[in-house]
Amino acid sequence: LGDIVQAIHNDLVLYFDYRKYYETEVEHRRLFPILLKEVRNRWYVIGQDLDKNSLRIFPLDRILALEVVKAGKFKALKVDPETLFEHSFGIILPHEDQQIEEVILSYSAFQGKYIRSLPLHHTQEILADNEEELRVKLNIYITHDFVMELLSVGAEVSVIAPQSLADRMKEEYRKSLHRQS
Repeated sequence: LGDIVQAIHNDLVLYFDYRKYYETEVEHRRLFPILLKEVRNRWYVIGQDLDKNSLRIFPLDRILALEVVKAGKFKALKVDPETLFEHSFGIILPHEDQQIEEVILSYSAFQGKYIRSLPLHHTQEILADNEEELRVKLNIYITHDFVMELLSVGAEVSVIAPQSLADRMKEEYRKSLHRQS
């Protein structure tokens, strides 16, 4: 963390080897770091990949052989760290053409106690809170990590809107049932 913080504060570049969980080959990467973010007890460095000239996110636990070097000449991407994840659930950024969606969820009264005490997102607004349900509205990008969070509470949540999210949840449950066969 110390080397990455130093690189961020001093406009330095990170050279490192990176190993994805689903590949055996190590990749050599050059990153102009913009910020560090912690999500679910895992640290990530977000920055400009100098070879792909795009914003990339790397979990620190998969970074090997880190070296901090002076930045050469390159055109820096304009990124506002304060708003970068404003409508994201966790660490996954939306696709380029993805839109923020209004999501309405209905939680069981029991699970609703957890959602009320630890909101899913800063845009969370309570629409109904009674003995039967806690209904909330979020304005968020629907990303894989958000879907996985909803799936983690099983039947304690149902998706009211949008229909595309409800359909995606049903498909994920179908796949899970199929794997149990």
